[in-house]
Amino acid sequence: MKKLITLALIIACATSSLLAQSGLSEDGKFRFGVQTSPFFSFMSTNDNQIEKDGSNIGFDLGLIGELYISDNLNYAITSGLSLTFNQGGTLVYTRPGVIFNDSELNEVTVDSLAAGTSVTYKLQYLEIPFGFKMRTDEFGAGGDIRAFANLPVFTIGIPTQSRGDISGPNAEGSKENIRKDIFPVSLSWGLGGGVEYQVTDAVSLVGGVYYQSGLLDVTNNDGVYTDNGEAIDANNRISRVTIRIGVMF
Repeated sequence: MKKLITLALIIACATSSLLAQSGLSEDGKFRFGVQTSPFFSFMSTNDNQIEKDGSNIGFDLGLIGELYISDNLNYAITSGLSLTFNQGGTLVYTRPGVIFNDSELNEVTVDSLAAGTSVTYKLQYLEIPFGFKMRTDEFGAGGDIRAFANLPVFTIGIPTQSRGDISGPNAEGSKENIRKDIFPVSLSWGLGGGVEYQVTDAVSLVGGVYYQSGLLDVTNNDGVYTDNGEAIDANNRISRVTIRIGVMF
């Protein structure tokens, strides 16, 4: 975890240095910022033997970069680097089965979980988003407000921590390490919008709402339903709604 944060800071510093040397930041075509954004996430599945049952509250902490491609600074390519904490949601498995075939669970002593077992997935990702941003011209009494839309936004993620809370008729476990049963990369698409408020010539406050939907299965699906030996082939995806709070420089 510490190595990932260190790597993120190194990348951020190197990117800022290169852009400063290129002169992009001096003429206003590049903007750099930070954001810390609460969100709630939930999971969906295409398996009718699995039920959705609750969402997670988490937050996103990271860096923002915007490279403007028009002279009026209304259109930009966006990217960044962030850590998201507590993504996931709760799924209820209505049939008995070996759900975590690869992970070694500490508190759960049985291999096959009984029907009605619920699993709350608590996942942490290192994410890199790529998107396109459109801004309006300045408006308001002081000409210090802009509205924006950020779409589409594609995000690649790598899980850095994968935990699960398990509750069922024959098993109870908290913060179990389920890393081996989580797919090693995530991909999602999304969109968002909001407003920017120009505090000074160099600083803006940003607020907005974003929606993000997973494109890949979160789980490895190596398990099996023990009542008939059928393989678990569910496509479990994460979606989230984020309230973006940031500062741009």
